[in-house]
Amino acid sequence: MATPIPADADNQLRTLIRTGDLPKALQMAQQVLQSDPNHAQACLTFAQVRLAQGLYPVAEKAAQRAMTSRPDSEEIELVLAKIYSSLGQSQKSIDWCNRILAKSPDSTAAKQIKAHSLERIGNSKDALDVLGTIDKNVHNPNLNWLTARCLLQNGDRQAALKAIDDGLALPNMDNPGNALIRSRLLLQRAKIFDGMSRYDAAFRDAKAAKSLVDVAFDQEQYVREVDQIIETFSAECLQRVEGHTGSEYSHVFIAGMPRSGTTLVEQILDAHPDATGIGEAKDIDVFARALQTILGSWSPWPKCASGIGVDDIQKMVTSYEDSIREYGYPVPSTFVNK
Repeated sequence: MATPIPADADNQLRTLIRTGDLPKALQMAQQVLQSDPNHAQACLTFAQVRLAQGLYPVAEKAAQRAMTSRPDSEEIELVLAKIYSSLGQSQKSIDWCNRILAKSPDSTAAKQIKAHSLERIGNSKDALDVLGTIDKNVHNPNLNWLTARCLLQNGDRQAALKAIDDGLALPNMDNPGNALIRSRLLLQRAKIFDGMSRYDAAFRDAKAAKSLVDVAFDQEQYVREVDQIIETFSAECLQRVEGHTGSEYSHVFIAGMPRSGTTLVEQILDAHPDATGIGEAKDIDVFARALQTILGSWSPWPKCASGIGVDDIQKMVTSYEDSIREYGYPVPSTFVNK
C-alpha cells in the first residue's frame, strides 16, 4: 500500500533540496512517486538529485515528466538547461535558457548557464556579451571563474587575471563552504600564470588549490578497481559483442594527462580534411556514469558492464553520434574526441 502524500510535500521537498539533504530528498521523492508517478515536485526533486549524482539521462526523464505537469515552470526549465549543459548538448541548453529569458530577461541563473554553454562550444565572445548583462551587484565567484575562462579563450590574460582576483576578493571566500569554488579560481589563475611564464606563481596557486580539496590516494582501492575492470572485460565479455556492426563514421579518442600534448594531437588531426576535432565531448563519461541505470543492473561500474549486449552498444553508439551532430560540427569520416 502506497504511503499517503503529505499535504505540504512540495514545501518539504524544496526545503530538503535547499538545505542540501539529498539522501532524504531522494527518499521522500521516491515515496511520493510511488503514490503519484507524475507528482511534479517529486519528479523535479528526483531530477535535481540525479543531476547532482551525475546520472544525467535519468535526471532528464524525470525533469521532462515534471514539465508535463508544469509546462510553464521556470524552475523546471532551469533544471533541464543544467541537465543538457551537463550532457554536453549545448544548443539544447541554450534553447532552454532562451525560453526562460524570453519570460524573465533578468534571470541570472539562465544567463550563467547560457554563457557556460556558449563558452563550451567555443563561442566565448557571445558568452561574454551574456555575462555583461548580469547585474554588477550580483556577487557570485562562479561568474568570475566563467568570465575568466571566456577571456582566456579570447587571449586576454590580463583581463582574465583581474576577473579571478576579483572573485577571490569577494566576501566570505575563506569560508570552508567556498573551498571548491576557491580551488577552481586558483587553478584557473595557475593556468593564466603558466601562460604568462610566471611559473612560480602558477605552482603556488596550483598547490594551494589542491590543498583546499585534497583527497588522499587510496592505493588498495585503486588496485581493486583496476582488478574489477580486468575481470569484467574478459575475452568472454568481448565475444558477446562481436556482432556489433559499428558505424559509418570512424572515431579517434585521445587520452592523456594535462600538458601531455593531447590538444596538439587533436589540432593536428583536425587539420586533416577527413577529420573533425570535437574538443572534450563529455558523452562517453556520461554513459559510463549512467551505465548501471542504462543496463538496469544491480551492480555499479564496472561490474554492471558484464551484462552488456550488442543492442545496448548500438543504442549508445547512436546516441553518442547524434549528440556530436547536434553540436553542429561538419560531418567528416572521422571524429576526434579529446
